[in-house]
Amino acid sequence: MEPDSSDAVRNLHPPETEAEEVEVIYTDRPTLHNHRLAFSNNFNRGGDCVVCKQQITGPHYSCPSCPKVFIHHYPCFEVSDHIQHHPFHPQHTLTLSDAHALIHSSPDSDTDSEDLYLGCGVCSNDFDADGGYVYSCDECPFYMDVKCAYLSLTNCKSHDHQPSPLHRHPLILCDKNKNFCYNCTCCDLPIEIEGGSLYACLQCRALLHKSCANLPQKMEHPLHPSHPLVLFYDCILFTCQVCSGIFQGFCYHCFECSFYMDVCCASLKPKENNKGYKLCADLQNVIGHLLHPQHFLRFRHSSRLFKFDQILPCGACLQYSRGFVFECEQCRWHIDVGCAFKKYTP
Repeated sequence: MEPDSSDAVRNLHPPETEAEEVEVIYTDRPTLHNHRLAFSNNFNRGGDCVVCKQQITGPHYSCPSCPKVFIHHYPCFEVSDHIQHHPFHPQHTLTLSDAHALIHSSPDSDTDSEDLYLGCGVCSNDFDADGGYVYSCDECPFYMDVKCAYLSLTNCKSHDHQPSPLHRHPLILCDKNKNFCYNCTCCDLPIEIEGGSLYACLQCRALLHKSCANLPQKMEHPLHPSHPLVLFYDCILFTCQVCSGIFQGFCYHCFECSFYMDVCCASLKPKENNKGYKLCADLQNVIGHLLHPQHFLRFRHSSRLFKFDQILPCGACLQYSRGFVFECEQCRWHIDVGCAFKKYTP
């Protein structure tokens, strides 16, 4: 007997089995969110953690009812509701609080001022009025973001110490928490560049690279030879007159000329070399380049590229840049100055 053709068809196309259902684990964390939260090991949607405001990159919790609510599994979901005797504010208890609620409950929140904000007492980061969580003190106006709360002292027996005679305030040597990204308040570059430690200055409200903690208070600079430049710690907003970048915080300033230079430009010391590279002071502000012919490239410092969601390598050598680059503003593409002037074959 010949086999039934319908059997062959059934063998070629077996009936689909129902997909195995993955059990979703739900949990509650009322301090952080008023809905039940679902745990996930994978991440396939864009979003930032509502606690630390950094991009979700691994296991996390999300709210099925609120599409923009994501929380890192660790350490953000497990943050303490209260912290006692924190080394940055040992005199009072700190309470985990919603930044948005804090801003709108501030005594000044009913004023017409557009400058109303709260900032971290450790790194001076402005709190986001649209969300995020911070630690606040009920007894005095001290606030601290979550990532700074997770800094640990390198040497607990030496809380206040002066590792560098060049900085005018006591500095605290800290170990970073590997789950968070930290930027230097002085140069705005990631502190990952210098390993696992950083300095905190509570008087400047700054986190510093070791190298930035050693910046001289006064310098003579060839790009402004007429007067010495003085390190200014708390400039609200300024335009660097070397690279035209807009910065705030640390800068070198000439009080006689109202001349401003950001600390990265100030660290450049033009000199001749035997490799034939052009001096940064002689470079054009805008160039065309063979590796990116469709748009012009603008000269700027790489610190403007180092944002948590915009870190990209040099388009030629594929290394992360520290220094000056030429950037395409339309394509988010850039090339190091050194790579820009190498010879390439079309």
